[in-house]
Amino acid sequence: MVRINRVNRVNKVNIEINEDRVKRLGKIIQKLGYKAISFDSPDLFPEDDEFIYSNYVFFLVAIDHRTHPEPKRFEAFVGGKFYHGSDLMYFLARRAQENEPDLFTAKKMIKITEKDVARIFSVGDVTIKDPAERALLLRDCAKRLIDSYEGDLRNLLKSSEGYLLRSDKIGVLQQLRKFQAYKDPLTKKSYLLVKILRRQGYFEPADIENLSFPVDNILMEVALRTGLVEAYALQGKIARKEQLNEKEVEYLRNATREVFEMVSRASNIPPDVLDDLIWTFGREVNKIVNEGDLKNIRTPLDGNIEHKRALEDFLVFIGGFDGCGFLSLRKLKLPKTWYF
Repeated sequence: MVRINRVNRVNKVNIEINEDRVKRLGKIIQKLGYKAISFDSPDLFPEDDEFIYSNYVFFLVAIDHRTHPEPKRFEAFVGGKFYHGSDLMYFLARRAQENEPDLFTAKKMIKITEKDVARIFSVGDVTIKDPAERALLLRDCAKRLIDSYEGDLRNLLKSSEGYLLRSDKIGVLQQLRKFQAYKDPLTKKSYLLVKILRRQGYFEPADIENLSFPVDNILMEVALRTGLVEAYALQGKIARKEQLNEKEVEYLRNATREVFEMVSRASNIPPDVLDDLIWTFGREVNKIVNEGDLKNIRTPLDGNIEHKRALEDFLVFIGGFDGCGFLSLRKLKLPKTWYF
């Protein structure tokens, strides 16, 4: 068994990446025959208008984190369809934007209040978590977009000349750090924004080698549960549902990004496309504890998978049910953050 060791001796965090597991997952993913989805579902995203679409996504991604107002879940059936977490957030945003097409633009978001956020992102008796915090992030995004980019995300994209990272610090990822919502050192929201815009043809990185994963709790849980990442000093803490500290989370997120970059190379699937699979199926697998329940999993990606037998193998692997996983490593207890 080949492992790459990552150790931070000051904080006593010992993390290993299992290369054998990386190669195994890469082979399974190669067999899926996945055709990447588009982010154009009319119940979640606006019409094909470059200004409206790109700015809508910029503001929505800025608040795309931890939507569930515990102990409730941010989920509901609307029109006979079930929406959960960020899907419900986008659905409610789109419903409001249909009535006010320029709602998610800087000139409107500069004035948004906690009450506005609670009104937009509510259905029945369920309201998105922390509406005041989200209103603050939206106003900050609007102000900085107005001050530096004439209120239009497209001007930020143009000024980068198509680069994610540049030596003069005006790559897209570097400029997005000006915004409070996008300050995450691991740039989760920035990579998510680029992923959506790239899929719709509104941005194509000139330095595609700098594209990576929007690492959040779902990707971390998949990495740990599958044994791709082994964090011996932390696994007992995670299994006991003890809260991790910020440094422990940072090391786990870095290892998670690294291991899935390795899986991306092993499978020859770009990071933003591979993220579709890991995140979407990982979110569903995280909910179950018995292998028999895998057959009941349904996602929007199902119709884009060519080989269903490979999908079965994929679900068994990311669920940690193949005999090499750690089934107790799920539902990480994390410190409060708006980074992911």
